[in-house]
Amino acid sequence: MTSDPLLRVEDQRFTAIFMLGAEDDEETVDDVDAELVLPGGTQWSATFMARRAIERVMTRWGRPGSALAGRIPVPRSRDHPGGWADRDVGLPQGDRRFRRT
Repeated sequence: MTSDPLLRVEDQRFTAIFMLGAEDDEETVDDVDAELVLPGGTQWSATFMARRAIERVMTRWGRPGSALAGRIPVPRSRDHPGGWADRDVGLPQGDRRFRRT
């Protein structure tokens, strides 16, 4: 665990401020929010997740009764009428790791 929850990384092109949780260690954290600031003052927020963190979330959200059982909102587009879709939409053919059973 780190003593300062804000980890600042500076470069000529940007400043990134990573917001660590109380139990996070900057060397091993696998799910962290950040604020990116560009030289002109433009600010962006982002969440960085390692694959294992994404797998944990997808497993947890796929259980019945949790987070709509893995369904995700899909905006209307030329490829989809909008509404809700199973979370396996867009996965490569045959990739069943995150599909509901």
